[in-house]
Amino acid sequence: MYRLELFELHTGKPSRMHLKAGNRIRVNAGTLWLTLEGQSDDVWLRTGEQWDAPQDVTVWMSGEPSARIDLLRGSPARSATPKRGSPSQVRQSAFIVAA
Repeated sequence: MYRLELFELHTGKPSRMHLKAGNRIRVNAGTLWLTLEGQSDDVWLRTGEQWDAPQDVTVWMSGEPSARIDLLRGSPARSATPKRGSPSQVRQSAFIVAA
């Protein structure tokens, strides 16, 4: 089983999220800015692009100016609770899907 979580991000205060190795972020619409905590290189993803977490990592991300993304987490499904500045910055939905 995998857990599919949907997010809508907007420019503003970046959201922080902890990812496990192999978690996948896929951009459905817009542009996503992503940076790994402790690293200086940024990742920019556009509609249709995806990125896999190379190891357990904390990321900071925001939409530039907005992005709709999927986050696919492997089994066992874990709850995603992004830390955010205000409820209007991130909108989230989650689904459990079979492999």
